[in-house]
Amino acid sequence: MRIALLIMGFACSFSIHVHEALAGTFALSGARNTFAFKLYDVFLEKDGKNFTFSPYSAFELIGVAYLSSSNKTAADISELLGVTNDQSSFWQALAHDQKTFQPVDRYLTSNSRILNFCAIEQQFADSLCSQLGVESIAMKPNLSEIEISAAVDSMIYELTDARIELFPEGIHGPPVCFILLNVLRFDCLWRFPFSPERTQPAPFYTSVGDTVFTDFMYTKIPLAGMKVAQHNGFRMFQVPFESDAFVMQIILASGSISLNKPKLMKQDYEALVAALHFTDTEANIALPRLSISYKADLSNCAKQFGASQAFSPSADFAKLFPMGGVWLEECVQATQYVLSESGVRVHSETAGIVRSKSHEARIDLTANHPFTFLIIHVPTNTIVVMGRVNDPTE
Repeated sequence: MRIALLIMGFACSFSIHVHEALAGTFALSGARNTFAFKLYDVFLEKDGKNFTFSPYSAFELIGVAYLSSSNKTAADISELLGVTNDQSSFWQALAHDQKTFQPVDRYLTSNSRILNFCAIEQQFADSLCSQLGVESIAMKPNLSEIEISAAVDSMIYELTDARIELFPEGIHGPPVCFILLNVLRFDCLWRFPFSPERTQPAPFYTSVGDTVFTDFMYTKIPLAGMKVAQHNGFRMFQVPFESDAFVMQIILASGSISLNKPKLMKQDYEALVAALHFTDTEANIALPRLSISYKADLSNCAKQFGASQAFSPSADFAKLFPMGGVWLEECVQATQYVLSESGVRVHSETAGIVRSKSHEARIDLTANHPFTFLIIHVPTNTIVVMGRVNDPTE
């Protein structure tokens, strides 16, 4: 069964999209949507399974990384995001977007934080976060990988009440210096709810030609209650939520069921949006009831689109860590999408793990085999006492 969600495929494509009334004032809308399709294309070609992700959350987190960076690292990340390499203008646009979304925070919340695990340079993290309008949190230093993972999961639970483990097996590799974290929650009811009594199994025709049966939900939308469009072999249906600020767009291949329809391109999507018009009749809607969880590796996506330096020890994140020697080791996102008779609920968290070269080699002393010991007078570097242990039980 192949359903792709963009919060998207062959048989069905769903997206939570800002209402047109807001889009005109949404300063970064074009860049965000271009970035969304970059990721969508990567995931679409990956493994043929259902997927869901939040380009909004990923953009927010990588935006924080961009504003923390300098020189070539900043130029590479700005290209990845599809924005001009002007951090001041980018920050102003982000602040403008935040104001645009404030009236709808009952339905959509997005929180960014920088977690500091290195017990140093907190003043720089605080200063940067103050400028960015995100929260800087000093965490307990020198935690194990499992303890850091648990701390991140606890932070996510605090923000969303959702238990989605980003790092179920812990965080492995060089010691963690910082973690950039964005947590997104979307929860909105349908304007025309689906009746649970009408939900029943019906056939779904998969991308590999199989027919499977799954629970379908049914509702009826009155005249002029929904917008539709058609372009280049695709049909778009815009299903309204209770809030005018959001809709769910469903994109299907036109005509009969076929496995060889062209891939949805961003220009097709934009043409469909431009062609949207209200229906001149009532509409019968049937959607599969869904619960999809997906974990995305954003690191490889970023490298694929030219931001490799940010993920290497040569990265320049001097605004976050002026001592230098820190880089993004990993960037991952976990998303849970639930489509039910009452509405849509999404939890998505994105984390960027920042490693420190200066802490790369953690020193562990376990003197469990013969060793030599010395006591030194430091000012003169004189050996005062010297000895060797071959068997501590003697």
